[in-house]
Amino acid sequence: MAHLNLTAAFNASDHVVAKGSRNFDIYQVDTSALRVAVKVPRPTSADAALRARRDQDFAEILLANQQSNFNTSFVCEMQIASVHRDTEVITAGIMKWFNHGNLLEYLSDHRITSEDKLRLTKDIAHAVCHVHSKNRIVGNLHPRNIMITCNHSAILSDVGMANFTTIEQMETVPVPDLWWYRPPEEIQDAGVNHTIPGDVYSFATVSYTMYSPISQRDFVRVSQFGHQHLQQPTDMPNTLWELLKRCMRQNPEGRPDMTAVIETLKGV
Repeated sequence: MAHLNLTAAFNASDHVVAKGSRNFDIYQVDTSALRVAVKVPRPTSADAALRARRDQDFAEILLANQQSNFNTSFVCEMQIASVHRDTEVITAGIMKWFNHGNLLEYLSDHRITSEDKLRLTKDIAHAVCHVHSKNRIVGNLHPRNIMITCNHSAILSDVGMANFTTIEQMETVPVPDLWWYRPPEEIQDAGVNHTIPGDVYSFATVSYTMYSPISQRDFVRVSQFGHQHLQQPTDMPNTLWELLKRCMRQNPEGRPDMTAVIETLKGV
């Protein structure tokens, strides 16, 4: 993606939010080169010092991702930009606009085959493994942080943004809080650090979701018993099911790493 400087061209106050989450507003912007998504932290405080701290946190995350030099076949590129909100200059992340949206939207809009589910599972496995090879952790891996390309492949976004300072609480909390996909050690202790075994667990829950839609009953059960109650979906290959069960072990030390996951997936 060519470098884009939207400082003079973009003012968040002049645009309608296309998508959003608890901590970010996402704007769709057409430039002379391509359509992009501009990701801007939501203003959560009238205190200028706290807003400045939040802005710095976001800029540091984006810079760390750039320095990791991720392969854009696995992780979508997000540039650092300075944009306006009214008269205030703030940090934003700029990435390609994905017409197919994220994985959650894609599953809602498309009737995918068993072959598609397995292919996407392998895409996600390779992407997570790539991040780990850079000594980085994805953190809070879930379908809204997995984008679908024009070729219907899956790649990661928002690497390292699992922890983001919230102004109201002045502490670091998971963002966004889609805890169904999180490992038990994170559900039981919100202050626990994100880990590679935690990513492995979340990979398994995301993969499972493609084969079996989540109901409200599932959310209740997970909050009480974890993911151990899950049953094998009818169209999930046995080898994949056995692999996901190993990835969802309660003990983080008993989970395989993503290199082992990929080796097993070669036989599926």
